[in-house]
Amino acid sequence: MPRMPQRFYELVTCATATELVDAISPTSGHFSNGDWIFRGQGRDLALVPSAYRRERMRPMKSRRFKDWSYLSQARAELKLVHRFYKIADRAGLSIPEDSYELRTLLETVDRNREEFVRDWPPGQLLALIALAQHHGVATRLLDWTHSPWVAAYFAAETVLNCTAAERTESRIVVWAFDASIGIAVPANDEGDEDEVVWRTAGIVEVVTTPYGNNRNLAAQRGVHLLYRLTDAPKPMARVRRDPFDHALQHAHAGAMKDYEKALFKFVLPPTEAEPLLRLLAKHGVTGATLFPGFDGVARAMAEEDACRLIKWPLA
Repeated sequence: MPRMPQRFYELVTCATATELVDAISPTSGHFSNGDWIFRGQGRDLALVPSAYRRERMRPMKSRRFKDWSYLSQARAELKLVHRFYKIADRAGLSIPEDSYELRTLLETVDRNREEFVRDWPPGQLLALIALAQHHGVATRLLDWTHSPWVAAYFAAETVLNCTAAERTESRIVVWAFDASIGIAVPANDEGDEDEVVWRTAGIVEVVTTPYGNNRNLAAQRGVHLLYRLTDAPKPMARVRRDPFDHALQHAHAGAMKDYEKALFKFVLPPTEAEPLLRLLAKHGVTGATLFPGFDGVARAMAEEDACRLIKWPLA
């Protein structure tokens, strides 16, 4: 089997905020026809959903996070979503696609271990899970957006909100991926030149959920990626939490065979976070527009203060 290229994306390094804004523009020439989605990060980290990060999940007394089974991982995610649903319901908030069947599913979905692990998360719960995700609950959905400006905003905003210690490791990163390409990952793809990585076969789904009852998702033009295994794992087997990087690598390598590009990584120094937010504001992208309501207004005020007060170390 041929090896994947060591760098599985098209790297675009920008020196200034203006260069980045021009580079990620839909009219920049980087993007051919397709369904391009974007993700912004304030650090150059692997593409791992929040439910696969130890610091975001409640610990288990009986088992370390790295030793969780597929069953314990899925049940931990279900508990978070179920709690979100019950508290929101008690508060009288509208739940997307709410019904008696949805309530029953939340109570019974994990009764059959094999089916639960194989199908988690079921399609009937995706709108609820997306809503929970956009309000800070850890899920296995990975946030993306149809707007390059929104992705750039979240990358820059993350940099501005990092601590002084974190600032030395921060970096503005915007990923762009052509979601029109199907992603099916073979079980035994090879890794880099020094090792062979054995992986479980899977497929990455592009998850779209209704914007109607999710104002944040609508304002941010949000979409998600979800990795599903092709073959159902054994419920008590130790869970694998492979990042999405490899799946996107596989899709990009396949596209390159036809001389197409499916994955870009745009990078910008963290010191450009302030001018980048100012440029994005001219495109109508601020905390106030991405988080409709008074909380968004306060967020935009905090961004303005951070832009004035942040002090970068001398190079």
